[in-house]
Amino acid sequence: MIDTVRGRSDIDPESWKVLIMAHVTLTLDDGLLAWAQHEAALSGATVSDLVGKVLAEKQQREVQAQLAALDEYFNGIGWPGISASLPSREELYDRPHLRRLESSDLRDGSEQPGEESDKHSHHP
Repeated sequence: MIDTVRGRSDIDPESWKVLIMAHVTLTLDDGLLAWAQHEAALSGATVSDLVGKVLAEKQQREVQAQLAALDEYFNGIGWPGISASLPSREELYDRPHLRRLESSDLRDGSEQPGEESDKHSHHP
């Protein structure tokens, strides 16, 4: 383990969190700047902190709105949907035009060719 970081021995390198910060220049009118300075001073922060907080809150609201929209999309909005009005499997296959292929003189599938079942036998 490294005992010193850039010549300092009081910093533990394993507890570091890497934050990448960018410097931004804002152009504000005097009234807005005065209000921002006042608001920041009330909370013991800087104007930079205040702007960062406001932007982070706006971003969080937008992310939450997007997540809510995705949740609604994937989970539905509580309506039965199109599948509720579709016929069931039984209804699909219980149609007269499919029954036209049925015939009473068809033999059972378990019979061997040439054998007759009792129910199809024609005994006088």
